[in-house]
Order: sequence, then C-alpha cells, then structure tokens
Amino acid sequence: MTDNVVAIRDTVTGMTPQEEIFCQRIALFNDNASQAYKEAYSCGNRRRGTILALAGKLRKKNHIQVRILELRNARIARMNIDADWVLQQAAKGYLLNAAPLIDEQGNVQMINASAATKFLDQVGKHVDIQAFKEKVELEVGPDLAAIMTAARTRLEQRDEKTVSEQ
Repeated sequence: MTDNVVAIRDTVTGMTPQEEIFCQRIALFNDNASQAYKEAYSCGNRRRGTILALAGKLRKKNHIQVRILELRNARIARMNIDADWVLQQAAKGYLLNAAPLIDEQGNVQMINASAATKFLDQVGKHVDIQAFKEKVELEVGPDLAAIMTAARTRLEQRDEKTVSEQ
C-alpha cells in the first residue's frame, strides 16, 4: 500500500514532520528505530518486519543521522554534560559505595562493593583514561573521505528513487 501524499518539508531543516518526530524519538527519548518509526508514521496493519526494514532504511539516511546528532548535541549542551562531568559522577559513586562500613562484629566492608566496582569500571572506561582499551589511531585521507562521500550520495539517490517508485 503506497500513499500518494506529497510530504511537506521544513524550509530550515529540510525534514518532513514525520522525519523530525522520528529523529526526536531516537535522540531525546532513546527509542530504537522501530519504535521511533511507529511514533512518527501511521503503520496501520504493517508487519513488524516491514516496520523494522523501513525504520532501518530511514535511520541510515544521511540527513536523518545528521539531525539525530544535532538533537543529541543540543541536549548535551543544555544539560551541561561533558566527559569531565561523567567522570566526576562516576568517581563520586565509587567513593560513596566503597566507603568502609563496620558491622556489629567489628568487620569492615564496603557499603556496596558491587556498585563500587561498577563505578570504578566506568571511570576506567572514561574517554580520557581508557584504562581497558588499547588506543588505535586511524587516519582518513582525502581520497577515502571523497570515496565515502560519493558512496553516501549514491545510496541516498538510490533510496530516494526507491521511495518515489513505491
């Protein structure tokens, strides 16, 4: 079943209202692509597999990926959360849960050793510390970047052609 309705695009973002809702559901509500698609589009009696395929195809479009990133970055800026803040919160959680607790028999133990270990793991995985990760550097030269850009353009054109044929 195809809809013969022309989608109206926002003059600033170039997005249809459904695409904007899809992006917001993923970026701001942490929905998966299928759930976001159901929220944005009228799915009627479409099967789960069809919705999954359509959502995946939409999620891969370059302008959708860019908009999701814009929305996530705006939320991070509004909340003033950065890598240092995350590290500070993880360290506070570790210190709180690793504090010594003396029971009635005089035994010393951590308040919550499991939670303390998880917070310590978060600190170790922190972007700047990377205690558990080998650093791998990869350089992308101008030739590879041009190839990737051209490939994305071809895919978007193919997707647009496929959608217009439906």
